[in-house]
Amino acid sequence: VWVKPTRASTCLILENGENHTANTFYLAQENATYFTFEVYGIAPVANGSNNSYDAVFANYAYQLDVWYNLTGVWSANNRVELYTNGVNTSGRLIGSVRATVRDGTTDFMVGCRPTNAAGTSHSYPFKGELPQVMLYNRALSPAEIDQNYQALRYRYSV
Repeated sequence: VWVKPTRASTCLILENGENHTANTFYLAQENATYFTFEVYGIAPVANGSNNSYDAVFANYAYQLDVWYNLTGVWSANNRVELYTNGVNTSGRLIGSVRATVRDGTTDFMVGCRPTNAAGTSHSYPFKGELPQVMLYNRALSPAEIDQNYQALRYRYSV
């Protein structure tokens, strides 16, 4: 996804699910600090719930009015990563990688959270430009991620 945030706030860039207990994944802008990619798995955790997740946070603070190419990667071989402009910028990892991702319970949304069961509609809207989203049915390699970035970077003057 290509993004250009214009306001420092917590917002959703992409999400499949309605909240932490029903998500498959999401890519978000967290406050005025960083981007994060989270993947939710189907594996019991210590407290007996099935609400396990893996979160990777970008290892830099984003700037407003700057273009970023963000790529979140999950694969069954225990890989959860976040790339920025073709480079792996995965910072701290919370949780443990799961071999099975759970199904989202609501539609996939770009730029906000889908309407949830409680009727809360389109919360956490992204503030800025979000012109391009590409989804794949497999994990991209680092070389493929860089190739995608290089192919479009001049369009965004990066």
